[in-house]
Amino acid sequence: LQRERLDLSAVAVLVLDEADRMLEMGFADEVQAILSHVPRARQTALFSATFPETLAELVGSWLREPVHVTVASEGKDLDAAAAVVEEEDKDAALAGLLGALQPASVLVFRNLKRTVAETAALLKTAGFDADALHGDLEQRERDAVMARFRNGSLRVLVATDVASRGLDIAGLDLVVNVDLPVHAEDYVHRVGRTGRAGRPGVAWTFITDKQIGRLETLAAGAVMRPLLDHAGPALVSSWTTFWIGAGRGDKLRPGDLLGALTGTIGLAGSEVGKIEIHDRWAFFAVARSAARKVSEGLAREKVKGLRLRFEQLG
Repeated sequence: LQRERLDLSAVAVLVLDEADRMLEMGFADEVQAILSHVPRARQTALFSATFPETLAELVGSWLREPVHVTVASEGKDLDAAAAVVEEEDKDAALAGLLGALQPASVLVFRNLKRTVAETAALLKTAGFDADALHGDLEQRERDAVMARFRNGSLRVLVATDVASRGLDIAGLDLVVNVDLPVHAEDYVHRVGRTGRAGRPGVAWTFITDKQIGRLETLAAGAVMRPLLDHAGPALVSSWTTFWIGAGRGDKLRPGDLLGALTGTIGLAGSEVGKIEIHDRWAFFAVARSAARKVSEGLAREKVKGLRLRFEQLG
């Protein structure tokens, strides 16, 4: 907008998502600048999981005659539990909980990038399909982790609060707060990743003895329970994910990949999972039993006339 490269004069509907987060990160001035380029005769919708006072103060200048709509949960979609776990026992307790519950997919939150990496590494060593997501990852690494999690070849995602907002992960079975979040709003965003759109969800929060008094403030609704800790198999997926070095910029479409996998390479349709096309790369899931066949086929064949760079991610 400052370079006069974008014309918003025809905008009729403006949506501000994660508005509370934009304010927390200090973007109020930037939002106001953008609004000045949008016609006043418009509909504006503002979405936020929490509604702090700072946001309420700005609503009058951002919206005209606003209607405040609150979507309340009946509480039946989310089963929230808490258990006392001391710091040195958290990783072992997490593995035991996952072994007991056997979720198809689980999002694990830790507060620090260092502990995120450590927990993901320990789970991998124990045989879990697990990986880490935090702010230090490059865009391709972040895309790869999220593609694997969405397509089911990654069953355990360990993350900082970078994953608590803006990620709509369909059918997430379980959220585990290995660390109690700092703010109550962060707890709302974290556990809000599961139990969505009428689907049941489960959330567990680990607290130390010293944090018991903070539980009601930071994790309202979580009920103290004995920790589930049963010997069970590690969470391993029957799917694996491939990265290829071509995307929308190469006019690659999902149908091109599907056709190559089921036609030229000879996979059954049931052996091909979710396909994601990004600007410069793409990801697709296949049955783990078919991985070698896919590697050999991609090394041998062209896809849409392209000799593709590829990598099996896990």
